[in-house]
Amino acid sequence: MSRPRNLKLGPVLPPTRVMRPELASAMRDLRSWFVIGGQAVRCLCPYRPSRDVDFGVADAQGLADLRVQLERTGVVEVPESSADTVHLRWNSTAVSIFVLPPLTRFVQHRA
Repeated sequence: MSRPRNLKLGPVLPPTRVMRPELASAMRDLRSWFVIGGQAVRCLCPYRPSRDVDFGVADAQGLADLRVQLERTGVVEVPESSADTVHLRWNSTAVSIFVLPPLTRFVQHRA
């Protein structure tokens, strides 16, 4: 499969550059997360802003840490939660967190 001719790929952007600035600021001190879905695509090929953010983490502790950080930095509503997935709203932004250990070996721009 070839790449469409009109697709412009530039330098890979860090995930904090493609999400809302206030969310990026809230995530600054945590290193256990990575973006997936539309935000990950935007790191490779910037396009329209996304209204939601999907995060991946390596394990249940990473999920708990990320959820606590979001609760510490904003207003959080959690309509759905399980051992490996949380769907929430952080300051009116839809956020999902998934435990995805197989993806961690592909993560870039995360310490």
